[in-house]
Amino acid sequence: HITSEPILRHYNPDLPCIIETDASDFAIGAFCSQLDSENVAHPIAFHSRKLLPAEINYQTYDKELLAIVDAFKHWRQYLEFSTEPTTFITDHKNLEYFNTTRNLTRRQVRWAEILGDYNFKIVYRPGKQNPVADALSRKDKPIEGGSDYRKGTTPMVPLPPDLFAINSITPHNIINLNEASNDLVQNIIKHLPSDSTFGPILKDMKNNNRKLDTNDYHYKDGLPFYKNQTISVPDNEEVQKTILEQSHDSPAAGHFGITKTYDQVPRDYYWPRMRSYVKRYATGCNTCLRNKNTHHKPYGLLQPSEISEKPWVSISMVFITQLPE
Repeated sequence: HITSEPILRHYNPDLPCIIETDASDFAIGAFCSQLDSENVAHPIAFHSRKLLPAEINYQTYDKELLAIVDAFKHWRQYLEFSTEPTTFITDHKNLEYFNTTRNLTRRQVRWAEILGDYNFKIVYRPGKQNPVADALSRKDKPIEGGSDYRKGTTPMVPLPPDLFAINSITPHNIINLNEASNDLVQNIIKHLPSDSTFGPILKDMKNNNRKLDTNDYHYKDGLPFYKNQTISVPDNEEVQKTILEQSHDSPAAGHFGITKTYDQVPRDYYWPRMRSYVKRYATGCNTCLRNKNTHHKPYGLLQPSEISEKPWVSISMVFITQLPE
């Protein structure tokens, strides 16, 4: 209700702004409003943010002043060219004398230069009468450890165990309670005999022929393990895609990039040319392409070829690759 008419109003350049500010040990908040014809204050905008690590060390006076400076920066388009003086309401009474204080620190001098471009006055109001800005500068849930925020810790909630069940295949415990993992193991066992790389190795290990170099492999529960640690995966698109979906797309994986995804997969699986497959899968992930920013330099503009004076002087072609399907 407070974010719609008749409570919330659009900014009116003909009316003065009233801004209430407050600062806590870890955040600052500000509330901008204007009076209507009946002398009733209507909110225009709200603003709050966490303090930076260096700002947390500020004294209370500087934190309260920082809330005022930050409000000026945030609503500069409203306040810089206002014909009426802007009223700032704070619960720190010493700020009323900021404009007349002669002994300022270097930080306060820098802020005074910023505030010198604005027409404003600071008015004191007790904190109990300033609930809106006070709420914006506080968390909805207090941290544990008492009133000292430095000694307190925010309670950490672990992820549900079922998010990790799909990634729980290990060489020493192949039987999993998760149905998707069992299906994956059975799919690997199904395609291993026909695989060009691991099929002959699997056959040699079953028959104990020792004709091939199988020193790096260990046979157990129908699966060859590479260096007794990772499951050998056949060259099957369905199987490898399922593994990448678990290691890249699942909620516990978090759509990491190529390097972090590649660090995750070899912990449990092995197949030749794994890195190239991981790179191809991660670069083609639709979710990553839509939500992640690119980190390469901007592509150059296409350069047209010179116009030939007669036919067949020059023949050229331009190849545009890596376009989305």
